[in-house]
Amino acid sequence: MSANNTTAFQGASASPDLLDTSSRSANDYRFFKGKDGTFIIKVMRIPSIIFGLFFFALGINALTVPTPSESVVGISIAVLFVFFLAFIFLNAAFTKTIVDPINKNIRRTGLLPFLNRCYPFNSIAGIHLIRINVNYIFYIKTSINMHFHTTGKKDKKLTINALRKSENIEHFIDELYDIIGKAPDQAIHTNPG
Repeated sequence: MSANNTTAFQGASASPDLLDTSSRSANDYRFFKGKDGTFIIKVMRIPSIIFGLFFFALGINALTVPTPSESVVGISIAVLFVFFLAFIFLNAAFTKTIVDPINKNIRRTGLLPFLNRCYPFNSIAGIHLIRINVNYIFYIKTSINMHFHTTGKKDKKLTINALRKSENIEHFIDELYDIIGKAPDQAIHTNPG
């Protein structure tokens, strides 16, 4: 796969009624689920769980197959790789990206605590859209990345969503800016990269 056509988001071009957020409640968001003053990005967990359980069952099945003694190392590496794939899919299913306007931060939490990330709103450098293609021909999706300034280090990147349609991408970014409390025309227009 190759990633190309990177652009920084330059504000919303959505309809005016979409940008009217004065009467929006926590349940009015299409891409976020409101809970206790925080907003969790909605994800499709079922496919990841199915793939994770499939690879886990494949690994268990591979452990039960009798093998010749001279190929134990190769089989062990293959079984570990299959269990690793199962863990990756299960971790993706239970990873949450939380936008917290009360504490003014964006958090990603998962199964392993050392993979968790938390960035304050005031360190947001911008939103970066990356169009993903296969062989520069077939369009797959557009990754929505947020970049954050960190003191004394290279800027950090957090992939917050991946969508296909332009209208969904614009709607997602409008909802994100609404939750953060920033109007799209006040968006940071830097292109980190």
